[in-house]
This record gives sequence, C-alpha cells and structure tokens, in this order.
Amino acid sequence: MLVSLWMLSISVQAEEASDTELTVSAWTQIDYTLDGSSEPAQKLAPSRARIEVEALLRDNYRLFLSLGVAPTDVLDSDNESTTAPLLDAHVDAHLWGKTRIRTGQFVVPFSNQRMRSSRLLQFPERAQVEEEFGLDRDMGFALRSSQLFGLKPFEGHLGVFTGEGRNQFSLGDLGLLGTARLSFFPVGRLANDWESRLLLTPNFRTQLGAGAAYHRQAKRISGLTGPYWEDGESADYFQFTVDLQIKRGRFSSLGAVHWRRGHRNGGDGLEEARDGEGMYSQVGFFLRPQFEIAARIEKIRGSGLASSLKNSNRAVFGANWFLGPPGCVLKGQVYRAWRENPTDGLTYGIGISLTAFGRGRLESH
Repeated sequence: MLVSLWMLSISVQAEEASDTELTVSAWTQIDYTLDGSSEPAQKLAPSRARIEVEALLRDNYRLFLSLGVAPTDVLDSDNESTTAPLLDAHVDAHLWGKTRIRTGQFVVPFSNQRMRSSRLLQFPERAQVEEEFGLDRDMGFALRSSQLFGLKPFEGHLGVFTGEGRNQFSLGDLGLLGTARLSFFPVGRLANDWESRLLLTPNFRTQLGAGAAYHRQAKRISGLTGPYWEDGESADYFQFTVDLQIKRGRFSSLGAVHWRRGHRNGGDGLEEARDGEGMYSQVGFFLRPQFEIAARIEKIRGSGLASSLKNSNRAVFGANWFLGPPGCVLKGQVYRAWRENPTDGLTYGIGISLTAFGRGRLESH
C-alpha cells in the first residue's frame, strides 16, 4: 500500500530591475508496501520528497534545480549513503528558432515515460520495463528542436553524456553515452504532463516516438541504473525503444517496446551483459470526470541463455480519483508478478497513493 502526502509551497512577490521569474514547488510521497509473496513482508518509508526551483530570465534562459530528500534518494537497502540529494541541475538556453540546448544534470531524453515526472504517472510507480531499460539522470548536454527542420509535427533530441550517472564528481574513464530521440505528432501536440487525460475534450492527440542510445563502458548492470557490476568491470550497450501515446476524451493509452544488446569488458569469465527485450501497454478510461480506471501489462525477456537478465511478467489494475485541488489525485492499484508462468515466483501486492502538488511564484520586472 502506498500513501503519499503533500509538502508546502511558498509564494512571494517582489519588484526588481530585471525581467525574472522564480518558481518554487515541493511534494512528498510516503509508501507503505505489502509484499504478498511466500514470506510476506511490509515496509513504511518515505519514497519521494522533492523540492524544485525554476528560474526564467527574459525567455532566453531557464535554470532548474531539484532535490530528492527522501531516504530512497540517497540511501541503499542497507541504509548506507550512496549519493547526494541533488537530482537535477541544468540550464536551458535558446539557440535559434525552435532549438534550445540543455546543459547540466538531467533525465536523458530517450523514452516517453522516463522523461515524465514521477508525480504525473498513471500508476504510483513506473513500469518495471522502464526501470530496467529506461535511462535515468546523467551529466551532459542535449539539443532539442520542437520543430525539427522547420516541420511542426516533428520534435528531435540529440545528447551526449558522461555515462557515469548522477552526482559523479571524480575523474573517470573515457566512456560516453550518446542518445537520439525523434517524436512525431500527426494530429496536434501532446504536452509532457499527466499520462491520463484530465481535460475531458473530444480532441484526438497521439505521439509516436523512437529513441536510440549507445553507452560505452557502463559501470552499472542496466547502464545508468541498478547496482554496479560485482566484478568491477563495465559493459558496452546499444539500445533502442519505440513508444506510442494516445489521448482522446475519456481514453488514454501508452505503450513501449525496448531492445538492448551489449558485451562485457574485461575478459572472459565475467557475468554476462543484460541483453533482452521488454514491452508494456497501459490504458485508462474515465468513468466519471474525476474517476479513472486503468490497467497495465508488461513483460521482460532475457535474450538467450547467456543473458543475465531474467524473464518476468507483471499485471497491474488501478483506479485514480482526481480531487478538487489541481494536481491532487488519489491512486490505488493491485498487481501480480511472476516469472515463466502465472504460478512461478508469483508475488502480489496492493497500493494506495495520495499525491498533491503546489507551487509558488516570484516575479520581478
């Protein structure tokens, strides 16, 4: 069971000489988890606590900082500190036309769901496929064009990153992460906001996206996520994804397919790379203007006997109640997970999540 609470947002107004705008927001989520496997277990802990600061300067520059101050943001399962609370720290600058450059630490532009804030998800958690194959935060820069080559239906991202993950400050090797993403909006734009549609209008909107990445000398088993390789070596990965999002009236859907291949560096006798494929599909439908039901099915498959990636399946059924204040939603879910067949390694659980979001703004002219 997942329970999420709201943190305070402060609003201040002032007048100064320059055209600036400062926005401060904060939110938190406290989870109670019940694992219904053969040996039931439970956990009560804050899973997310975010503080975000955004500064705009004359429409040409944007500074964004976010901190994750929940224990899970900085501690491992043994309560050992693993990193600093800094999540995002980047500057966006306008170059020309519809093209901007982002520099700093931020989510790698690769897959649809991973590029979306966790508070905007249709379920309390991301798909397990995205946790395995999606690319998280890293240091680097990325170009973004909202009208690629002057074509309004196309949006493009091109990025180069260190490949070390977030909050890395020591000297490292020459491994790099290169990414590219292309999105196509054939009948109007889809904003990068809630996965489910809040405004019940009959307009049809869809987004088809594709991403590719090459990660040289990845230190973690899944690239930017997961534990480090126990042997202390690295892997080279190439991965590809295709995703499709649709919204119309009361209906919304999102699906994605991931593919990854790689090889280990450091000689023979090492644990094999996590080659494999993953897919998920989720749909939601509003029975009433504020009440939505949703379902998601996902599969992960290791590629061949040599892959260290294990097969897994997961089915999730959920219900969401969008409350009066904007950004406030009560979520519930029931899930089942299994390995090769529905009785192999079967686990189940339930979750309830209450999330609310607020922000304050300071403007000067």
